Amino acid sequence: KAATATGMGTAVLRMQAELPLGRLIYASATAATELQNMAYLVRLGLWGPGTGFASFGAFRSEMTAAGPAAQELLPLHLKATGRLVSRLISFEGVPITVATHALSAAQRAEYDAAARFWLDLA
Repeated sequence: KAATATGMGTAVLRMQAELPLGRLIYASATAATELQNMAYLVRLGLWGPGTGFASFGAFRSEMTAAGPAAQELLPLHLKATGRLVSRLISFEGVPITVATHALSAAQRAEYDAAARFWLDLA
């Protein structure tokens, strides 16, 4: 289990292990707030074979030892290499309309199957 992984982080690690050729996009509002929150981001290529860090633990140790300056450079590196998109979003002045869609039997079955898949990962 990755260092202090959340339930979702653990599920994502498992999914990545079980689907090694699966394509994915990491989407998180909090992934980079603290280094330990990055443990499940294995496909960013920051640690592991072919990198300067054998494991996430080694990466975290070096980044922690290097201090805040190195940790502030990390998102810049990820953005420069096309592995991070980050922007501030404001909803000020945005009109919102709540719409309800009644699912067909086929849509409900597809949703239920997807929900079961995610539950099985946890």
